[in-house]
Amino acid sequence: LIRRLSSKPVTVLIEFGSFQSMNVIRPSGWSRITNTDCEAALDVSDGGRFEGDFVDVSDDLGIACGFLESADLVYVFTTTETRDVELSAISETGDRMSYAVRTVCDDETTTLRSHSDAPVRGRLHGLPAGTYYLILEGPPSREIDFSLDVAFLEPTPSPAGDGCERPIPLPLGTLTTGTLAQRQDLVAVTCGCVAGVQACDLCRRDVVYAIEVDTPTDLSVEVDSGEAMMGFDFRS
Repeated sequence: LIRRLSSKPVTVLIEFGSFQSMNVIRPSGWSRITNTDCEAALDVSDGGRFEGDFVDVSDDLGIACGFLESADLVYVFTTTETRDVELSAISETGDRMSYAVRTVCDDETTTLRSHSDAPVRGRLHGLPAGTYYLILEGPPSREIDFSLDVAFLEPTPSPAGDGCERPIPLPLGTLTTGTLAQRQDLVAVTCGCVAGVQACDLCRRDVVYAIEVDTPTDLSVEVDSGEAMMGFDFRS
């Protein structure tokens, strides 16, 4: 499959073999990707599934959770009331992808959420009415095809521990079982820095707990997740 072929005449040269026939076709549904910058952002305000690829797309916009030399595409959506926004991007080859949601397309400081995974998913709870930009990045190693799903849902509160606003009380001297399910990557953890990532640890799910002590106390904290590597910050 040869994609993004220019409109000028092309010569097909066949060597070292024989054949009975050759059929040249344009695959159904094929169209050139145009949403490669902020001015040409693709409107996804109606939600749904959007197919795309990163063939011949350049890296123009840096995102907090992205990687250098990763091609990016730009989407935009506008809401007229507070909504939950659910995003999911999956590549046909299972490659890692990254995204950022921001209020100003070319201003990284307006980023509300950035995440990277394979597939990459996230839910923004109670997003106020307004216009938002979604920057989607592919892997730096190859040009992939992908599907992007965008859904607008009734607003719901974020789960307890998802960010610093609603920490989960952690009792002293008691074994506590926790989960990262349905949690987002909202807090930067010092020990989570990853080489090659443009910002430090905005790519891993986190959960926030609160410990109360009323007298000076030595504390020992142990996190056991089985075989998975985890890190934590202890802060006031």
